[in-house]
Amino acid sequence: MFTEEKPTFVRVSGPGAPMDCVWEGASDHIGPTETVTPLVDRLSGTTTCAQIALCAGVLLWGTWRLRGLTQVEHNFELAEAAFAYCVDWRYVDVDAGPKGRAPHQPPELSAMMQLNRFMRAALDRDRWDSFFQPVFETFHSANIVHHILEPQDRPGFDRWLDRAAERIKLHFPKPADEYREYETFDSDDAYNQFVAPHRGIAVPPQLLNPDFDFEPRQRTKLMAEFLAGLNPDENRYLRNPEAMVELGFAGTPYQL
Repeated sequence: MFTEEKPTFVRVSGPGAPMDCVWEGASDHIGPTETVTPLVDRLSGTTTCAQIALCAGVLLWGTWRLRGLTQVEHNFELAEAAFAYCVDWRYVDVDAGPKGRAPHQPPELSAMMQLNRFMRAALDRDRWDSFFQPVFETFHSANIVHHILEPQDRPGFDRWLDRAAERIKLHFPKPADEYREYETFDSDDAYNQFVAPHRGIAVPPQLLNPDFDFEPRQRTKLMAEFLAGLNPDENRYLRNPEAMVELGFAGTPYQL
C-alpha cells in the first residue's frame, strides 16, 4: 500500500536526496526525555490506536525521506502493519523484520533503524492492555524526521503533524478516567474493561490526510477495505491467517 506511491500528505520534495544535516548518533536527535514539551502536549490526549496511527504517519514521512539512501522497504511494511495491529494485535509480528540497536553511523542507516525501533516499541504487546499511550515514541520519531528532512520540507511536516494530531484527537480522544493500579481491580476482566476504551478502536489510514473529509460513520467501511487489501505474503510483519487463529484470533482474518 504505502510502497507503491507516496501518500499525498507526505510532502518530501526530493526522496533520496543526500542528507546534509549533521548526524551525531542514533540517540542524539530525539526529543528531550525528561521534559514535557509543548509538542508532547499536542500529541497527547488520544487513544492508543490513534497514537499508533500518528506514529505510523511520522514513520512514513521519514521512510520516504530516506528512500534511495538505505534499505527502507520494511519500514513501509511496518507502517502498514501498524493499522492492522489496532484491529487486533495478532495481525502483527513486530519481530519479523530487521531489528536491533541503531548504529550511530552511517546517518541514513542510523535514522532508519531508530525510526523502526520507535514504531516497534509503540506496537509492543504490553501496550495493548495499557492505560498509557506511546506518545513519546511518536514524539521522538517526529524529532528525528524533522531533523533529517531537507530544510524546505520541515515547515510542511510540522504543519501536517499539528493538523493530524488535532484531527485524530478530535475523533479518537483518550477517556478522562483517572489512572488506577492493576491491583485495585477484582479481576482481569474488570481491568481489561477499564483499559479497553483507552486503547480505543482502529483508525483508518485516511485520517492522516488532513484533506480527507472524514466522518466517523465511514470508519468501519474504510477499515474493512484496508484489511481486505492487505497481503501477508507481501508484508513480512503481517501474520498469515493460520498463525492468527493459533494465537486465538476470533473471526475471519483480514475481514472486519
